[in-house]
Amino acid sequence: VSQSRYPLLESHLSHNFNKKFWSSVSLRYRQGGETEADGKADDNEMQILGAAVGLGYQILPFLGVNADYGQILYGYNDAESDMLRVALVVSYANLKKK
Repeated sequence: VSQSRYPLLESHLSHNFNKKFWSSVSLRYRQGGETEADGKADDNEMQILGAAVGLGYQILPFLGVNADYGQILYGYNDAESDMLRVALVVSYANLKKK
């Protein structure tokens, strides 16, 4: 059973180089997630501080692409992780006046 009462804190700093190209730096802290089996705690709670850097490019007004690389800086319980994420973002907004 995952415990959801523990915090997840995120902070993002971004910089626009021009109208289409941007970069970002992120920090993330998560605590919790301890499981239990047969009513007994497994003593596997997470305490993780992670960071990521990213780049993004707006291809068209409704289409963008961004890539992030992140890893765990500090992880209680010997947590280790690297992440590379590439995303294609399609945005839709109905801007017609009624």
